[in-house]
Amino acid sequence: GYCWRNGPGIAGTFEIALADSPWRATAEFGASCCEWSASVKMDETPFSENDTVIRTLLEKYPVTAVSNLVFSGSIALDAKAERTFHMPVPVWSVKLPLRNLSAGFAIEEKPFAINGFSVTAGASGIADHLDITPIYPRAKSISADGFVLTNFSASVRMTEKSLLVTQASAGLCGGKVNIYSLTLNPETLNAGFTLFVDDVETGELLSHLNGFNGEASGRLHGKVRLFVRKGGKAVRLSDAFLYSTPGETGKLKLNDPTPVTDNLALAGLDEVTRSNVADALTDLDYSVLRLNLKPNK
Repeated sequence: GYCWRNGPGIAGTFEIALADSPWRATAEFGASCCEWSASVKMDETPFSENDTVIRTLLEKYPVTAVSNLVFSGSIALDAKAERTFHMPVPVWSVKLPLRNLSAGFAIEEKPFAINGFSVTAGASGIADHLDITPIYPRAKSISADGFVLTNFSASVRMTEKSLLVTQASAGLCGGKVNIYSLTLNPETLNAGFTLFVDDVETGELLSHLNGFNGEASGRLHGKVRLFVRKGGKAVRLSDAFLYSTPGETGKLKLNDPTPVTDNLALAGLDEVTRSNVADALTDLDYSVLRLNLKPNK
């Protein structure tokens, strides 16, 4: 079509659609003397691993790091760019909302799942300057090798070389955990951070620790130092300090106290004391519980 922008120009609209699929987008453009503009918009579109287009892409570019991959969700696109008489360099922006993503997969036979994940990614720029929009991901639940997080939320800022989680929180073991100021390298996916624990169920939390074999009740608070390694495939415990709710009684019952008594032997405690500790840990009622956990060197 014909338009007038500081002089005569052209304008048009066209639609891009992939056959036998829901993927389609509308593009608009216009140009005249010293000015031009263009935009592309795709309405919210559902997708899954069975989608014809995605299945073709996965066959051409297989994701070898994971197995048993299934997923579904919806995505949209809104992109704009223009150059005007008053701004003689390109100005652009792009927004990519992802909604209700649910996915399941396995890494080295360890199961992972995510449910109800939503986030809006975006960026803008002027000439060669780039700004990445902060993102605020949300998820109903995330599970990783037995750990289940609920009502996950985070505030994330990204640069071209790193990712900064300014704050993140989630429900865990009946309580809540928080992370602050976590820096992550997207190339290695390795990071170290402190997890702040509030009012979690003692038995459920301890059941996830290697070597714990027994039962526990009560609720814990404190902090756990964690490290993400092997490109995000492994989480390692460094140090932890956890304590029970003041004034609240609980129960601790170890089916096998040997790992604890062995450590006490290394610390120099005599056999009689170790035996008394072992007897107590087989059926212990406590009013105060403090755990200082450190990995073996």
